[in-house]
Amino acid sequence: MLSACGRVKLSTIASFALLGVLVPAAVTAQPTNDGPVAPEPTPEPPAPEQPEPPAPQPPPEPPPPPETPPPPREASSNDTKGAPVSGTESGRIDEGDDGDSVLRLAARGLLFLPKLALQVVFAPIRGGVWAYERFQLGHRVRDIFFNDENTIGLYPSLGFESGFGINIGATFVTRNLLGVGERFSLHAGTGGVFRKVYKAKFVSGNLFGDRVKIELRGLYELRPKDAFYGIGNDDLEDMDVMDPAIETRFRKTKARASAVLDINIVGDLHARLSEELQDLEFENSTLGGNDPIDVVYMPTSLVGFGGVRASYTELELRYDSRRAGSQWDPDSVRGTGWLLSGFTGRSVALGVGQDYWRYGGEIQRFLRLTHGPRVISARLFLEAVTGKPEDVPFDELPKLGGRALLRGYPLDRFRDRIAALGTLEYTWDLSRRISASTFADVGQVFSSLREATLENFDSVRVGFGVGLEFHTDRSYLMGLSVASSIDGGIFLNFNFDPAFDTAPRTGRR
Repeated sequence: MLSACGRVKLSTIASFALLGVLVPAAVTAQPTNDGPVAPEPTPEPPAPEQPEPPAPQPPPEPPPPPETPPPPREASSNDTKGAPVSGTESGRIDEGDDGDSVLRLAARGLLFLPKLALQVVFAPIRGGVWAYERFQLGHRVRDIFFNDENTIGLYPSLGFESGFGINIGATFVTRNLLGVGERFSLHAGTGGVFRKVYKAKFVSGNLFGDRVKIELRGLYELRPKDAFYGIGNDDLEDMDVMDPAIETRFRKTKARASAVLDINIVGDLHARLSEELQDLEFENSTLGGNDPIDVVYMPTSLVGFGGVRASYTELELRYDSRRAGSQWDPDSVRGTGWLLSGFTGRSVALGVGQDYWRYGGEIQRFLRLTHGPRVISARLFLEAVTGKPEDVPFDELPKLGGRALLRGYPLDRFRDRIAALGTLEYTWDLSRRISASTFADVGQVFSSLREATLENFDSVRVGFGVGLEFHTDRSYLMGLSVASSIDGGIFLNFNFDPAFDTAPRTGRR
């Protein structure tokens, strides 16, 4: 074994030996000035600091539970004491009346019988309205008398005018066969005003464009019992009174051909140029229950009684904005708009007779009051001729009376060189296809412009009545009116044109 001294020496020797090995290696690794210096190593970027997590929030406190209302108290009779009966609430917050007064009850008692009478009178109308809607009669009639495309139809017609009787006939119509909205119709009828009547009509639609339309009309009428009441505004008198206003009868044969050129200038403004040829013949008549015209009036004193052959040319400027008052109303029911019309025409005798001018105008206004629609309509109408009294044939004078102009009077009751008319009418709906109306017409004829003043309106004629109108969404079908006047009488009329659609002079005279 080695002693302690020996172990120390060995340890010292080992230390020197280790130093001899490490020192040369360290010297060898030192860089020299002759070579490049190695770049120092890039230090690693420090690690990003991690944000401290937010401290946890305590949970929100739950809302307090809602308070439970106490159970409602059971209603008792005291809660409704003095309250109006269900369905009679007025919404008033002030003190209302205590009920019907004695005067109100008395008035209701007086009106009970008139109210009952009106209900009885209008019961058939109400029943007819119900049946029309319930059984779709309009669609059924159209299916019977028109083809599936609704372009060709043949349907019967019925007319009635007080003093003349019933007219029956048939109408054949084609429409839009060419796809341009054109229309052609033929009509034949007998009875009533006519013994025979034949009509033909063609409307071009858009055949010549959107702004130009042409109408062609042909007419032949044999009227065996037209009435003549004299010329002027006089009251009717009996035969034993020497007064010109006495009802007589005469026979008239009329043949007429006309053409109308309608040019749309701009918007609702149109210019209409009309040309007409006519041939009129007159004779005495013993029909109608009145005296022949030659018994009361001298035929030689009636201008044109021997016959009239003439041509008539007319220019009319017409603004027509009449239309439905709402997009929900039928197009055939006018509810708003104006009609402003002025015309002048020249009648030229073809043979015996004198030439003369015809002029006039018309204003119409439609005002929709509320849904339904409910409409107020007003009209002013004037027609006049020039020349001396002996220049104008008696049957060509402006006329009033009948189902269009001055309802409540016989057809052509008044005639003279000037005719003026005013109308006020209120219309309301009974259903979408049927409307009712009440109206008043005021009119008078004059012999000259100097006579047509407010001071001379002392003999004004007033007619009034009620009416029904039947229509589809697009067109007027027919109307029925019952009218009277301040001079008495009841007049029942059927018509196939609205009363406010005054026929043109080339088709009405």
